[in-house]
Amino acid sequence: MAPSADPAITLLTRPASDESDGNFEALIEGRLNVGPGGCVRVGKFLLIAPAGSVATKRHVIIEGVGRFALGSKMTASGGYIYHSDITVPGTDECRQGDTEPQETAVVSGAG
Repeated sequence: MAPSADPAITLLTRPASDESDGNFEALIEGRLNVGPGGCVRVGKFLLIAPAGSVATKRHVIIEGVGRFALGSKMTASGGYIYHSDITVPGTDECRQGDTEPQETAVVSGAG
């Protein structure tokens, strides 16, 4: 998990050693928000950002993509994967309050 200036907000990040970037060819778009589990989402999808990304109570800074205000629209390249395929620590805690299993948005770079 990435550091946060507000302990009530969590941004999940992939380790720098994760080499899965080449497998994603989707465009991720949506408004950044904080879900019921206290974690950053893009639209209804839990967000997993590249290593080095951080969240504050007002902004999300995604490494290699840019800085976005919470509530603003974000566009980035990446992909969507099922919750059962995620190995990032903290994912289960972030899914607290979800009413159904969902895919997760994984950002790999600028859109």
